[in-house]
Amino acid sequence: MPLNASLFAEQVDLSRVVLAGHSNGAGGVAQAGPIIAGFNSHLKSLSYGFIAPVRGTNTHPDVGNVLVVGGTMQSDSEELADPEMAYAGAGTPKTLVTVPGANHFGYTDICPPDNTCQSVGLQDLNGGISRYAQQRTAGAYLAAVMRYYALGDATARPYLSGERMVEGLESLHVTGIQVHSQGFIHSRPTPAPNH
Repeated sequence: MPLNASLFAEQVDLSRVVLAGHSNGAGGVAQAGPIIAGFNSHLKSLSYGFIAPVRGTNTHPDVGNVLVVGGTMQSDSEELADPEMAYAGAGTPKTLVTVPGANHFGYTDICPPDNTCQSVGLQDLNGGISRYAQQRTAGAYLAAVMRYYALGDATARPYLSGERMVEGLESLHVTGIQVHSQGFIHSRPTPAPNH
């Protein structure tokens, strides 16, 4: 169906698309990207957000604008995740965010059935950070991707380049985040004109 005949015609800017997925959803996002690029002749920017991507989640090496978020703790769910592989397979620019204490971003068997891991600051049973903190952290970096690639907000670039950490995560007991990036152009501020 042509984009101008869709329900979103004239309502959504489909020239800048961000696809995001968690775990197996990240694999689906990687497969969907080329399909979307193939039928969207108006596409100017296609960006990806992979949260705890499953092993084998990758894009073609010339595909950039990729964010990969992974945790340092492992459970049965996390054993199939391989954020480093997804990061290594992506083109540039790309960002890898490693969150200490995160474990598949809350979707694991480590939280009790009553979901008490949802509480702010409460640690998961194995000592990791709470489900809420994991998801807020991943969401903060996905927001930076949306702001930078989809909205053109240059103030979000330092979060993706690793020059600056997202503020406010310390209150969630999220500390020690490591950000690796490649392919970002570190621009210098334009000097003010002489009057």
